[in-house]
Amino acid sequence: MGATSRAREGARRVRDTGTAVRDRVVELRPETPLLDAGWETIERDSATGGGLLAGAIAFRLFLLVVPLVLLLYAGLGFLSAGSVSGARDAAQTVQFSQAVVETMQRVGTTAENGRWVTLAVGLFALVLATRTLIRSLRIVHLLAWRLPRRKAPNAVLSTLVGIGVLAAVVAYSALSQWLRQFELIGGIGMSLLIGTGLGFSWFWVQQLLPRSDDAPWTALVPGAVLMGVGSQALHAFTVFYLADHLSRMSEYYGPLGVAMVMLLWLFILGRSVVLAAMLNATLWDRRSRGVRNYAPIDPRVFRLAAVPAKPGDRDDDGTTPDLTVTSASNDAVGPDDSVTGSR
Repeated sequence: MGATSRAREGARRVRDTGTAVRDRVVELRPETPLLDAGWETIERDSATGGGLLAGAIAFRLFLLVVPLVLLLYAGLGFLSAGSVSGARDAAQTVQFSQAVVETMQRVGTTAENGRWVTLAVGLFALVLATRTLIRSLRIVHLLAWRLPRRKAPNAVLSTLVGIGVLAAVVAYSALSQWLRQFELIGGIGMSLLIGTGLGFSWFWVQQLLPRSDDAPWTALVPGAVLMGVGSQALHAFTVFYLADHLSRMSEYYGPLGVAMVMLLWLFILGRSVVLAAMLNATLWDRRSRGVRNYAPIDPRVFRLAAVPAKPGDRDDDGTTPDLTVTSASNDAVGPDDSVTGSR
């Protein structure tokens, strides 16, 4: 069998296995509440346009990054005005790379003259970007919980709380990055600490967003857990993949490459936000209907039937394979449970 034939055979088996997995999942939905809840969450996300909503959240987050960069620019200007090496020392304290350290020192020197104007523009842009992000988050949760449009109870208070949460997240991330250099609890322990903090922060953010009137605060816990786990997965993706590609794309494409990587990162974060809202709404909706969300799962139910070979297929030795379909049930296979079609 040539390389092309083997590749086609492998692709066919992967396709048939994927079809078998999908059919098996559909078959197991009624008897597996956890699987049914996950599938229903995906269906709600698809019906609501979760991908488009994630793109909108990513764009709002990108707009929020711009004033944060302006504030960082102004802060570096103040550091450079107070000390020649202030920006470099600040970057080295939080364990930035040497390239970032040199960039921050150069930017700080440049921003020294216009630091007050930059600070004022950055603060004004931060307020506008935060208000826009909060409105987008409200729309996402209204659609996820299938609620009519509501007016925000207090836009000013929501904006101030949003800025406070953002400042807390930035401070928490900087503190965690600073603690990494001491290796008090190890890299894994620090990652778990960061994930727990971000999940807890998102739990409190959800308190300000729309949800069903009869849904208690416990209905927001699954989304907070998902955000905590998703933030750790995103962190691992950044460390092991994006960090290397960011340096190379920055070298090849300049600022455009950095923007592309940043938008990808923000889209993944926005996808986590949307899925968290869909998960909370789905689980509470199922609970309101009296449908279970969890039950013990027997791992044997996930055993798939062997993908049958086609009559025209041949093994590497040129013989025709035996066309046998093994039962995927939990019972023992009897003599009548197989269909033999060998020649």
